[in-house]
Amino acid sequence: AEPFPSHSSQLGHMFPTPDTLRYSYLGGILVENRTNVILVGQPSVGKTLLINHIHDTLDLDRSEVPRMRGDEPFVSVSMNFSRQTSAQNVEQALSSRLKRVEKNTFAPPAEKVLLAMIDDLNVPSKETFGAQAPIEHLRMWLDYGFWYDTKARPKIVNNILFLCAMGPTGQDDG
Repeated sequence: AEPFPSHSSQLGHMFPTPDTLRYSYLGGILVENRTNVILVGQPSVGKTLLINHIHDTLDLDRSEVPRMRGDEPFVSVSMNFSRQTSAQNVEQALSSRLKRVEKNTFAPPAEKVLLAMIDDLNVPSKETFGAQAPIEHLRMWLDYGFWYDTKARPKIVNNILFLCAMGPTGQDDG
């Protein structure tokens, strides 16, 4: 018997190995416990596939809405960073899933958690002094729980969880 139907491509399928099982399990546990996750590894080792697998295997309830521990539903947004990715692109992608809950406070709708899956986290171009604006935008939220919008107003953002992948740093300092 064939492991896959003849019309099926093996591309995009997760083959269970000790490493994929280990990282899927650990990643799933971390996400369920609302811990940010970043996978670092050489190109083409399956980091993106692993992130997608973790997302796809989270427990589903009867209504097919993904649920996290404590029965909290979540919404997700997926971003692939490139050299052209800007902080404004990141803010727009994340903000597209957020609703205003108070004057300067935003959160996913209906007590949900926003699961932001980011691939190629370290790829955006560096500015004159070496900073990467999209990463600094995320770092500001991780450190302080807010970021500044395009009009330099603080935007407090609640209930975001990051699931990221990147190559080793220093490989392409372009």
